[in-house]
Amino acid sequence: MRNLRASGEKSLEALVSRLLMDLSGEDVRLCQAGTQGGVDAIANVPFGVEVKRHKNDVSTRELLGGLTTAALRYRELELWVLAATCTVGAQAADDLRRAGEERGIGILLLDASPPAKLPETIQIVALAATNVDATTTILSDPSWQQGRESPNIDAIRAELKEIRDEAGFDAWTERLKISLRDLPTWRHFVRRHNAILHEQIVQDAQANFVTPYNPTEAIARDAEIGVVDVAR
Repeated sequence: MRNLRASGEKSLEALVSRLLMDLSGEDVRLCQAGTQGGVDAIANVPFGVEVKRHKNDVSTRELLGGLTTAALRYRELELWVLAATCTVGAQAADDLRRAGEERGIGILLLDASPPAKLPETIQIVALAATNVDATTTILSDPSWQQGRESPNIDAIRAELKEIRDEAGFDAWTERLKISLRDLPTWRHFVRRHNAILHEQIVQDAQANFVTPYNPTEAIARDAEIGVVDVAR
């Protein structure tokens, strides 16, 4: 996949967008070069897709910068999908999720690390296995390639089919579809907001809200179920 062109109508960006479009059932449109604003493609839902074709790790600063730019440019963005041919480190992943929570944006990573349900397969390759025909057709087309070396399509097809036959593949794919279709932004926002509010109340309600707080008199309430019902 690293041999594909980095950007353009025939590129890794285009392949990833095609695969995510198939999974989500939503139109995913490539952004024009120079106007991406932190995403390489945008869906109608809306979720944004950022694709990194790297051999080595991408810097956390670059990733956070891309997320920040996307949040500013696309005000209705609910999910930021990062597809990368390299591994996103644990600290960088945590920083991205925290930054996403602060902006009310969910983060979905599809990088070169294995998911729990497919411990022998990296996620970006598992994504390619969701549509073997589309992936192999694109990989076999020289106009999509930036290098001169032709890939072994038969071997690639066989490997992708083996991944599809793994016990956890269907469950992983279904979870990915849910992540793309049922965007959890409001949950990120509500839970983050409630956590901050709870901390302010417990630490010093008198100073923060000019009202004393007595935990023995507090009435527990949970509006999340009601909000879900209204949303549906």
